[in-house]
Amino acid sequence: MVASRRFHALPIETKRAITVNHAPRGFLELASSVDRTSSIQQAQQPNHSESFIKLHDVTNADLLAMTGQPLCGPNQWLTEISGFRESVETYEGHMEALARHLVQAMAVAFGLPETGLDRWLSIRHHGCHEHRRCRPNLERRPMAINTAPCLQPGRH
Repeated sequence: MVASRRFHALPIETKRAITVNHAPRGFLELASSVDRTSSIQQAQQPNHSESFIKLHDVTNADLLAMTGQPLCGPNQWLTEISGFRESVETYEGHMEALARHLVQAMAVAFGLPETGLDRWLSIRHHGCHEHRRCRPNLERRPMAINTAPCLQPGRH
């Protein structure tokens, strides 16, 4: 993706302007964090890549209702790359459409209506509200990126 190459070619000082926030959204610098959320295996070393993290967009009303909850907050964008946000959002839209197509095909294969699994694709399900119920004892740690899956099936 051209936009990704352009982002990662920027000087580190420019990318640091959007360092990952509490949400967590933004730039994650090389070797700046250790993922502490897995119950499968404890990470021993920091990440070995730079990342730009963008999660689902939330409305202003959502932000007010979800203030302080893990994985909730605004995305961060740099203005130094013309069209970067649009490129990322277009790519995300294509991936969401592909995911919906695959999940609907699985629903039919399971003998459900085509839209029988669509609720599992909603932002509300994977958004801030559900993560609090799914992982109620989530600790806030500086620069700990909480990306592990919910390991409590059926608690949605």
